Amino acid sequence: MRLIVGKVGMDPGTETGCRTHGALHRIFPTGNAVIAATAVEEVEDTQ
Repeated sequence: MRLIVGKVGMDPGTETGCRTHGALHRIFPTGNAVIAATAVEEVEDTQ
């Protein structure tokens, strides 16, 4: 699963990019992205 967490204010191209690459874009309130990060089990790539 590809997931972008906590990036509020991305431009409309974000939705297109997520669809193209099979990713999800989730928004968490400021300072709370760490809650989502605690559920990460493995990082395969950062690009």
